[in-house]
Amino acid sequence: MTDSARFQEELLALDARIADLIEERAKRARDAGDAGDAATGGIPFDPRRSLVLAARLPSLPEAAARRLFDAYFAALDPLVRPRTLAVVDAEGARAALTRHGDDGALLVAAASNPRDALAEALGAVASGRADGAVLRYQRPGEGPIAETLDAIAASEGRIVHLFDGDDARWAIIALRPAPKSGVDRTGFLIRVQDTPGVLQDVLGRFAAHRVNLTKIHSYPAQEGDYRFYLECDGHASDRPLVAAIDEVRKLARQLRVLGSYVRPDAR
Repeated sequence: MTDSARFQEELLALDARIADLIEERAKRARDAGDAGDAATGGIPFDPRRSLVLAARLPSLPEAAARRLFDAYFAALDPLVRPRTLAVVDAEGARAALTRHGDDGALLVAAASNPRDALAEALGAVASGRADGAVLRYQRPGEGPIAETLDAIAASEGRIVHLFDGDDARWAIIALRPAPKSGVDRTGFLIRVQDTPGVLQDVLGRFAAHRVNLTKIHSYPAQEGDYRFYLECDGHASDRPLVAAIDEVRKLARQLRVLGSYVRPDAR
């Protein structure tokens, strides 16, 4: 046998071992689903798993390794428990999820008013009728959509993942916060009294704790108030960010942490 033929046989043997392990993993997932073990079903796109496992494949480019494990989990997770995702725009959400390699049953909000539909979708998550909500979050060249931010801020959910579709950036909202990944960002919605220097005071609190702000957008608010969206590097549980948030709360009429999620450019 030539060296080339022996090498090909070794590769085929490795591929067969990998296939056997995946089959064992799939059987375990299906057994968990049959036993009703919902806790292992999770929420779509848990970023930490792919990041952690990708680090164990140093011979592959990091982005390729993440895509590999994203596809792996997207195929196996539904065997545990099919996911139900609450949406407002069924066609847009399905196209975005398909582009990102995920599936699940869609629970479409019945309300015709956009604000009511957003509240209905997020209410389905809070009541347990849906595992998560998939909402259009940001259109190209614009800031995050104000109605979506307001709906998330008024709900019990947290953003756990952002991903790009063909026409927009989408957010997945769940009750359980996303774990740290090491490449996180956190979004806030803050309302303060519109007085001279208030924005400088708020930004100064983040700077004092060396929290890097990556995005600021202002939005209309009630007369006498100033409302803006902030995004920063780090996870909401990081000590410097916790300290900065505590100080900003003393200045703000309202501060809502919308969630922590893996930086879209890190995936």
